[in-house]
This record gives sequence, C-alpha cells and structure tokens, in this order.
Amino acid sequence: MNGISLLSRAGTAAGKAKDYDLYLSMDGMDWGQPQSAGTFTYADPNAGSQRTYAYFGAVDAQYLRLVVHNNYQGTPHLMVAEVDVFEYSGPGCG
Repeated sequence: MNGISLLSRAGTAAGKAKDYDLYLSMDGMDWGQPQSAGTFTYADPNAGSQRTYAYFGAVDAQYLRLVVHNNYQGTPHLMVAEVDVFEYSGPGCG
C-alpha cells in the first residue's frame, strides 16, 4: 500500500480527523514506528463530506492502524464515512 484517504460524514463538519499516526504491519502484532504522521487537511474544515489523503512510500502490509489524536473541533470524538487504502503494485513490492 502507499496511501489512505478518509471521507468525512455528509451533513456535518463535526469529528473531522486532524493529527494522526499511521502504523502498518504484516502480522497485526508488530507495529514498529509510524509509517506516516501528520495533519489531515481539508478544503474547508467547517463543511461536511470532504476527502483527505495521506500518502507514503510503497510498503508491503496486511494490517493498518490509524491513531487519530484530535479533531478540528477539539471535541473527544471522530466521525468518518469511508476509509480507502491505496494499493501500490509497481516494482519493489512483493
């Protein structure tokens, strides 16, 4: 895989993921260091139904762990409509 996207809920801007760490694993037990970390950005954090992306170098993995540390509203919850994983199938990946 080489990236993910999140789609926020339609009809609300609440609970949009902001700061995150993304971990990948082949066995679901050994997670190591984050493969990607940063801040999800949106064209308008106050609007509903928007997609944000996180890309990283191509990595062989079977499991993904997304740790979201906060949201744009500063409330203690997260709302996501969809999570998509991008598969890289080019040279260098098994």
